[in-house]
Amino acid sequence: MVKGVIEMYLGRRQPDDKDHIGNKRVRLVGDLMTQLFRAVFKQVLQDIRQQLERHYSRG
Repeated sequence: MVKGVIEMYLGRRQPDDKDHIGNKRVRLVGDLMTQLFRAVFKQVLQDIRQQLERHYSRG
């Protein structure tokens, strides 16, 4: 990234348009599955925690 800024300052490179479709990052299946797994796993942990708290509060 720093190299790109220096090259742009020296005139060797043109500024990038971050909204251009060619500069968009493709989100692959593995990335999406990881994100989904984390969200669901977090929910499962929260549910287990709540059930344990209920169980211990009842005695």
